[in-house]
Amino acid sequence: MYVDDWALTTGLSASENVVGRVQGFHLQGSTLEVSGLIEVKPNGEWSITGGTAAFASAHGTIKFIISQSSTATDAIREPDITRSYGKYS
Repeated sequence: MYVDDWALTTGLSASENVVGRVQGFHLQGSTLEVSGLIEVKPNGEWSITGGTAAFASAHGTIKFIISQSSTATDAIREPDITRSYGKYS
């Protein structure tokens, strides 16, 4: 599984003002769509709002804690994923 975390800026340069972030997960061509805030808190929760391919129609939650391995500039989250998915006809 891969975690994606990209900054959205007001221009093409990475040095432009950051106005948002694009984040998510992907696994062998499948994606898991997640909604929630990235905040520096000791724990939190995100909502699974959908997915593609193997994760089509996914829903659930991701509860996380901030790892003790985190640094002042990099918050490492340890997720606990509860999800269900399936294709509905």
